[in-house]
Amino acid sequence: MPNAPDSAPGSAQPPHLHDAPSAESFIARWQGADGGERANYGLFLTELCDLIGVPQPNPSQADNAQNDYVFERRVEFMDGDGVVRHGFIDLYKRGSFVCETKQGVEKRDEEFLSEQMKAHRAARRTGHGVRGSSGWSESLLKARNQAEQYCHRLPASEGRPPLLLVIDVGYCIEVYSEFSRTGGTYVPFPEPRTHRILLAQLADPAVRQRLRKVWQEPMSLDPSQHSARVTCEIADKLGRLAKKLEEAKHPPQAVAEFLMRCLFTMFAEDVNLIPLRSFQTFLESQRGNLVAFPNALQMLWRIMDTGGYFPGQGFMSVPSLKRFNGGLFRNATTLPLNEDQLELLIEAAASDWRDVEPAIFGTLLERALDSFKETDNVLGQSRIILMRSLVFKEVEAFLSIRPDDDKIILAASLLRVASPQISFVHLRGQDKSAKASSKERAGKECAAATGLAGADTA
Repeated sequence: MPNAPDSAPGSAQPPHLHDAPSAESFIARWQGADGGERANYGLFLTELCDLIGVPQPNPSQADNAQNDYVFERRVEFMDGDGVVRHGFIDLYKRGSFVCETKQGVEKRDEEFLSEQMKAHRAARRTGHGVRGSSGWSESLLKARNQAEQYCHRLPASEGRPPLLLVIDVGYCIEVYSEFSRTGGTYVPFPEPRTHRILLAQLADPAVRQRLRKVWQEPMSLDPSQHSARVTCEIADKLGRLAKKLEEAKHPPQAVAEFLMRCLFTMFAEDVNLIPLRSFQTFLESQRGNLVAFPNALQMLWRIMDTGGYFPGQGFMSVPSLKRFNGGLFRNATTLPLNEDQLELLIEAAASDWRDVEPAIFGTLLERALDSFKETDNVLGQSRIILMRSLVFKEVEAFLSIRPDDDKIILAASLLRVASPQISFVHLRGQDKSAKASSKERAGKECAAATGLAGADTA
């Protein structure tokens, strides 16, 4: 795509913002770059800023406190004997990131016979190792450790940046995060399989947008903020749906139980316990078929309780659904919906439930239990015990199918309303030993709170 024409004389221009090269020309220009790191890194990062549409770094000032976005930002280290020495951050942006660069080289397979050509190859710059080799990986790890040391040596008044970048000039950008900014360990972002952005991936507008946020809105990348936003949106939809159903004279406990089963089904499809988007597709197929909807949904839940084949839209390609043997679907009672209420349910199902805070399950359970507590009789108290038991057993069923930390988090969240001593355990970003101990503790809390021993949390 051609660059936009220059602005008219006198028009306002953002400082240090230059015409952006096309992604294709940027990739072609830097592909295979394997010269010296010090010779290339400044130019590469400057042109990368142009590509992603952010201002270029500022000139460095003598007053280090003013160097909030510069190359070669000075930091001080205190040796054990009290001597102060200096290090220099390749690129620093206050409140955003510390960036360290390296320069790998491509592997060359040609074999030279003449002494002159062998000598010529030996004289070439070798950078920080052949890309993909153990030496290259070690150099990137050293760069990450060095960047993390720089983060800890920044003045306390500036705070620690939420992100850390390690760049092999002309080859890849690695992103690490520590969004709490409290001195914790920087971990691969968004996760270990996708934290490395290869040069060719810069052709993707979504990747460039992510890097733009790294520069300008780093905290918007914090998964907890995204999770909280998605949870609020879904909670709002389900809250409005619950209110409409109660206004239609359905008992509050029936509404809560119905929505609880809907939520578990939405969650199950997004963690592949039932086919991905199967429940959403099923709900969409019920548009214009509202009379038959309650019976169709009831059939689905009965089959989820026993296991087997369900012939509805979204499920027909699956020979048999897994059995959810916790008992939550044993009562497969459904409620009739109007067109607007069905659309609210479809919108909730369209969300990615992996991004939803598990506490939303506990909120609905609490709503159901509150409705039971309004009755002082033995029947009301029995319903409370039964509801807690069913929910816990269903969590157990999830654990037995796919035991992982998120289900323990879900179990702890669900059972907070059952016992005040249960804590919400957030396990992401901890080391393995911390995860193991937190996981074991959460499992014991869940079992103790319900009086149900023997939950499999291994």
